[in-house]
Amino acid sequence: MMFVSYYTFLIWIWIVIYILIAILLIFLLLALRWLLPSLPITKEIIDFDPHTLNSGDIIAVSLNGHKSKFTQAVSGCIWVHAVIVYIDPSTKIKYILEGTHRGKIHPYSFYKIPLGTWIRYNRRQTLSLMKLNGGDDDTSRDIYNSFKPFIKYSTVEPFNFGWVRFLSTTKYHKYSSHHYQKGFTCVEACLRTLIDAGIFKKKYIESSYLLESILRCHPACETGYSYNRPVKLQLLSLQKSGIIY
Repeated sequence: MMFVSYYTFLIWIWIVIYILIAILLIFLLLALRWLLPSLPITKEIIDFDPHTLNSGDIIAVSLNGHKSKFTQAVSGCIWVHAVIVYIDPSTKIKYILEGTHRGKIHPYSFYKIPLGTWIRYNRRQTLSLMKLNGGDDDTSRDIYNSFKPFIKYSTVEPFNFGWVRFLSTTKYHKYSSHHYQKGFTCVEACLRTLIDAGIFKKKYIESSYLLESILRCHPACETGYSYNRPVKLQLLSLQKSGIIY
């Protein structure tokens, strides 16, 4: 009987230790989130005008959820999510290419979402825009064709120990369909799409970069393309027009 009580006591001691370690890690990550310098983005703020968007523009998002705060703490950067603007060359309808979760029916996967729908979903988030220079209708087709394998084969990968791959640099190589059948982060999908579309140089694969690297205009662009420095977006005109509320 004494052995059982002593054994139970040891189990409770270990449970308390694990809880204390978890709490300590949470406080440490929160401290890192507030103490580490975030991306020094320009103070320029522009009104979000959907008519000025081009295929290949990158929108970075600072999300408000608890999981996003955890990622911010680990990365030391407020920007944790990225999407690509895509304009259908035939209809000129604007879409967002994104890895996300669309409710209980849809899993964490990759989608082509109408721009208006995406704006309404993200109207309370902090947004930053990097505009692409040099694109045309062929660029739009290349972007969407490069994103299609993510829609068909891939799922969005949540935070896990596999993210240690972001600590290494790997030379670029072509993917076949089986390469897409693993999980990717939203940022990896954006990078891979823009690399395969011929906008970013084919030097390293997508896991060799962080979102902060993209916002600092790395990796380098191919000849004929360039990105403007990121600017913050405000949705004031869209709110006044009643498009969002």
